Amino acid sequence: MQLFLDVVEGSGMTFEQSLLGTRGIDTIDPENIEAVLSTQFEGTLTQAFDYLLYHIDDNILEFGLGLRPPTFYPLLGSGIFTQDGRQWKHSREMLRPQFMSNRSENFEQIKACVGDLISCIPPNSIVDLQPLFFGLTFDTTTFLLFGKSMSALSSDDIAGKESEFADAFSLGQDYLSHRGRLGDFYWLLYDSRFRDACKTCHRFVDDAVRDALEDANTEQQEKSKYVFIHALIQETQDPKVLRDQCLNILLAGRDTTACCLTWTFRLLARHPNVLERLREEIESTVGIGDSAVQPDRNDLKKMPYLNFVIKEGNAPFNCGEWNIRLSIEQFCVFTLPFRSIPAQLLKRRHYPLAEAKMEDLQF
Repeated sequence: MQLFLDVVEGSGMTFEQSLLGTRGIDTIDPENIEAVLSTQFEGTLTQAFDYLLYHIDDNILEFGLGLRPPTFYPLLGSGIFTQDGRQWKHSREMLRPQFMSNRSENFEQIKACVGDLISCIPPNSIVDLQPLFFGLTFDTTTFLLFGKSMSALSSDDIAGKESEFADAFSLGQDYLSHRGRLGDFYWLLYDSRFRDACKTCHRFVDDAVRDALEDANTEQQEKSKYVFIHALIQETQDPKVLRDQCLNILLAGRDTTACCLTWTFRLLARHPNVLERLREEIESTVGIGDSAVQPDRNDLKKMPYLNFVIKEGNAPFNCGEWNIRLSIEQFCVFTLPFRSIPAQLLKRRHYPLAEAKMEDLQF
């Protein structure tokens, strides 16, 4: 993070950078970030070239994912984090029902997973919480995906392989990170170790997908609750499509939440005044220790300071150090703080870590 801060301090909020021969514009300016990630992001490279050749689409937008799809494809395939345009919109609409509301059965399952985590912590001893948090988010995410935590899935091929999958998935993500830094030369990093990690991840999720398809074919799935893979099966029964979407959601649900929890606890240990105020709020709401009651969703709504602590802990240490978009029109104009400049097929990055550390933000 200090590297980003030093670069921004020396170059300003928006500046040009060349990396491995590729020209890019880096920014932490809010207006530019909104344009790149929201208001001007929905087009695709294919749509852009169609527009340039035939002028058939007057509503084309300006930014796409660039090299992310081919860079991430070996592990994640084609899912919401590697898609543009209509495919991305379709995936977003498919995911929306799961995350638009807090369902009671989801909350109870998450509570059970948290209870399992707490039982793994020995009393009066030093413990490394990070692997426990990754195990927690792995269980909760697989529940959201498949309707039950992965450790409870009935398939003998899946049982006991959680650790193997988690190790392979972490290794695969490391490779994706390095491939992303190589830019146009991402294809150079595709050795047997990476391929084996991808195969392990695919085999693991394929087993879960197969069970879901069998349940759907025998009408064993519960109609009363929304399960991501059951909804997706209504759209397609292509095992490859199902696997890719599930891996994309596993990436989002497992790592982002686990990292958020890890950083939040680390920051609480370094800021005892914040920890003390948080304990007071929790104690006044549900109690602390053996006399505490099990919190429900209404109790969580009564603890605004807890909500603020989690959000502020996640802001400066977000999983995504930067976000990259590619200008997909032949010629476009970027909105900058003091002027507009033309750019031709440029990459565009923003640094949320540096943005969160701007002096005008309050912690």
